[in-house]
Amino acid sequence: MRARPEAPPNRLPGRLVACLFLAWAAARALSVWLLGWGVGSDVARYRLIARLWSAGAAPYAGFQLEYPPLALPFFLAPLLVAGEPGYARAFGLEMVGFDLMGLWLVMAWASRLHAGRMKPVVVAGVTYLAVTAGLFPVLYARFDLVPATLTLAALYLAYGPAPGVAALLVGFAGAVKLWPLALAPLFCGLEQRRRGWPGAARTASLVAVGFLVPLAAALARSGTRVGEFLVFHYRRGIQLESTWASLALVLADLGVAPVEVDTRFGAIHLQGPLASPLAHASTPALLALALAPQLVVLRRGLGGPLDRHGERGLLAAGAAVLGFLIGGKVLSPQFLLWVAPFLALLAGDALGRILALAAAALTTAIYPYLWPALLHQAPGHLAALAALVARNALLVAFYRSLLGQLARSQAYSASPD
Repeated sequence: MRARPEAPPNRLPGRLVACLFLAWAAARALSVWLLGWGVGSDVARYRLIARLWSAGAAPYAGFQLEYPPLALPFFLAPLLVAGEPGYARAFGLEMVGFDLMGLWLVMAWASRLHAGRMKPVVVAGVTYLAVTAGLFPVLYARFDLVPATLTLAALYLAYGPAPGVAALLVGFAGAVKLWPLALAPLFCGLEQRRRGWPGAARTASLVAVGFLVPLAAALARSGTRVGEFLVFHYRRGIQLESTWASLALVLADLGVAPVEVDTRFGAIHLQGPLASPLAHASTPALLALALAPQLVVLRRGLGGPLDRHGERGLLAAGAAVLGFLIGGKVLSPQFLLWVAPFLALLAGDALGRILALAAAALTTAIYPYLWPALLHQAPGHLAALAALVARNALLVAFYRSLLGQLARSQAYSASPD
């Protein structure tokens, strides 16, 4: 059995941390002052869910909930702190806390990967700040920073002295929003490389515990109705901003197959003779694209000598999250928050960072500004469609780049005991 490598000390210089945090605080304060806490009706829906839950209604049975059960405490906390009149601000401040944690984790990862050198830490921190600032309409008006931060923290801990805590965190993150569970093979594979199959089994068990304990608590009150959130997502069509929808819109414009708008699921989806089959194809595509980087890294250095600090694991995780976004039938603008920390750390050179910022800017251009034009409800349909295709093409390009880096990396070989 190979010994677990020790994580390098995280030596973030105090002045550097202070300067970046001051820059973060100034940028976020300016954004909130000029633009508010965000756009959309999601925060109002969270408030309604929190009010119903606090009044004794059972989740799923007493009211519709499209999220796993651990999302509920994050909806309830702002109501308990500020009441209904101050809910939006309190929710925004709750997300501020996760945003700050995300910035620290990006800096900590950069320090770990680059042996404490200052420049890569600054570059990663500034890139994270810029990309997330580009997503200002959804940054503090959705709760996607919660699973994103928990997942990045779990991966960080998996390469430190607390892999058990990391596995639990992945399960907890999946109980907030399902997508972090797609990274469970990576965590199990890492422990299999380090401690053999018993380690992998222990990790899988802890991920399951982290996910199932909140689910069991909901089952006690709501019974089998808990599973309705899965049914909700299964019935959805291809959402307007997904890669599948961009293909369907292009083909509709070419006269190949018409599309119809479906708003039954609280978002804009497309239906039609081609859009519906694309929705069914999205699930196997999502699984394939999310699993491919994890399978590649199992043979290309995961847990090996060149992965002591998490280089390969971070690369595979970033590619897997991008694969989830590209393959999924829903690609809401807040989903870019899942991958923003990975882009900050893995974008590579200056061009890569510019393209990451462009992906965020195009996402915000589409929502809340250009989506009516996508549906021919406002002028500029072709420009809006070009923006959507360009954004999705950037995500695909990043995915191919990360997967290519994994495929070209050195194959796994065990080091001596």
